[in-house]
Formats: sequence, structure tokens, C-alpha cells
Amino acid sequence: MELASYLLRSTDKKIYEIAQIIGYQAVPHFIKLFKAFTNMTPQEFRDRTGLC
Repeated sequence: MELASYLLRSTDKKIYEIAQIIGYQAVPHFIKLFKAFTNMTPQEFRDRTGLC
């Protein structure tokens, strides 16, 4: 999830692309685990912390 956080902050890759890069085939599963890790969805995380 740390790699996913970094990619969300530093790239403009789509969330499904980031999920694939870190090894998740099912995007909803990735989103659920990311939310458990950070208390926000990947999009919320990007909106609050990202440069993109």
C-alpha cells in the first residue's frame, strides 16, 4: 500500500493501473484494502495529497 500511496501522489496513472502495478487484478478489492489502510479511497487520497 505504500507503493500505491506513492504512485497516487506522484503519477497521473489511473487507479486501475496502479492496482495492476502492485499486483491486484480486482480493482474493488484493491480499493477496499487501500481504504482499510488509509481510511480513504484511492481517489480521496489522491485528491487530498496528490499533485495531479
